[in-house]
Amino acid sequence: SDVYKRQLLYSCEAAKITIKMSKGNKFLQWINYRVRATIQDSRMLIGTFIAYDKHMNLVLADTEELRIIKPKKPGEPYREQKRTLGLVLLRGENIVSMSAEAPPAQQVRW
Repeated sequence: SDVYKRQLLYSCEAAKITIKMSKGNKFLQWINYRVRATIQDSRMLIGTFIAYDKHMNLVLADTEELRIIKPKKPGEPYREQKRTLGLVLLRGENIVSMSAEAPPAQQVRW
């Protein structure tokens, strides 16, 4: 809807990112989804996909970083380390993969 597109553009302007609203733009369908982005150093960032640009820079809200830590001794289990980051601008050059974790939360209509 036009209202949704205007709200999206306003939020993107606040983050200094612009989006081309074209029919061929496949990334637009993932806006407001919870996504998992894996970056080059094998960290995973899980957050709400807010915006992107032509360089595939991503803006993620309510983001958590997940790291897998290798054991120091053989036979010990791998560990996960999680930390909260909040609002993140992720450079597209560093992204290896991106996948959907959960659909957008249902909005309450008054």
